[in-house]
Amino acid sequence: GYGSAFTSAAMFHAEDRLGNAQSLTKIGLLISENDMTVLDKAKENWLQEPSWQGLRKMVEDSFVVKDWFELHVMQNMIMDTFIHELFFNYYELEVSQNGGSNYTMMTGFISEWFEESNKWVDKTIQIAIEESEENKATLTGWVNKYIDTAFDATLLLANNIISNPEETLLEIKTKLINRLTKSGLNL
Repeated sequence: GYGSAFTSAAMFHAEDRLGNAQSLTKIGLLISENDMTVLDKAKENWLQEPSWQGLRKMVEDSFVVKDWFELHVMQNMIMDTFIHELFFNYYELEVSQNGGSNYTMMTGFISEWFEESNKWVDKTIQIAIEESEENKATLTGWVNKYIDTAFDATLLLANNIISNPEETLLEIKTKLINRLTKSGLNL
């Protein structure tokens, strides 16, 4: 990032992500009664399971994005919205309806964190848009570039975990576009 105001906030954001990852690992171990092979299976799925490969590619592609603000838009706005909405709203709803309300209780902090972090992400994008028409055009290009990629990547996963995957992802995409429109983009 450029300047300590953004870099410091981004660092706190990253630390929260590490905490969320640790929480998810603990949940997996709790559900599996501390069977460590569940972690090996998760890694194997990430590396080999076809439904994860779209998301894996998008994550790996993000490693070589050179513009720090483009990466911020790609990861913290677009990828996060698709992943969090899919897993921590829509999937959790289906799990709860099928007797899995304990799972929802265990991931409550992650949902609350996402809602709070969205305020920061939205504000950073809004400020960039307000600075210049050039910024607005650049951001519009990035959003158009990544939103469909994220849709396709998460659709592969959604097909395995929820009953109406395409409709759900269209709802997520619409929510995201509405957020970006409130920030000042014309999509």
